[in-house]
Amino acid sequence: MDPLTRPEIDQILAESPVAHLGVVDEDGVPYVTPLSYVYTGDAIAFRTLEGRRIAALRANPRVCIEVMEYEPEGGDWLSVIAFGTAEIVEDDIAAGAFIAQLLHKYEQTFEGLFGLPARAGPTVAYVVRVLLDDVSGRTSGRFLSTRTRPGRL
Repeated sequence: MDPLTRPEIDQILAESPVAHLGVVDEDGVPYVTPLSYVYTGDAIAFRTLEGRRIAALRANPRVCIEVMEYEPEGGDWLSVIAFGTAEIVEDDIAAGAFIAQLLHKYEQTFEGLFGLPARAGPTVAYVVRVLLDDVSGRTSGRFLSTRTRPGRL
């Protein structure tokens, strides 16, 4: 495995369509869910409804986010792991800006899946921003380095 550069990390975080959010609930039980998100350079923001994810974030705002790109033919992968502190965005203007960024990032998906105009999206209960304080990335290998592959011991 080889480390990713900061520009590579930023590109993966900006362009990948799905991240995985790891939280720990009030009983100490880990819970990981996929999410649609936007990356702002120092934070990741997403929208969510009331449920287990929000309950866990209220109990413990420290989170881990993983974003991965995988090339199935060759088995190459790139992975970014980010740690941060989640906060519910209370400011309506800031929340609206994040929602607009989400709709822009996924407008093709919304149109294709729902047949809706780009501005018509799901109802949002909460916008959550994760302020990132530790970000790193790795790749399965480059050039002449030893490459790792999923399922290979």
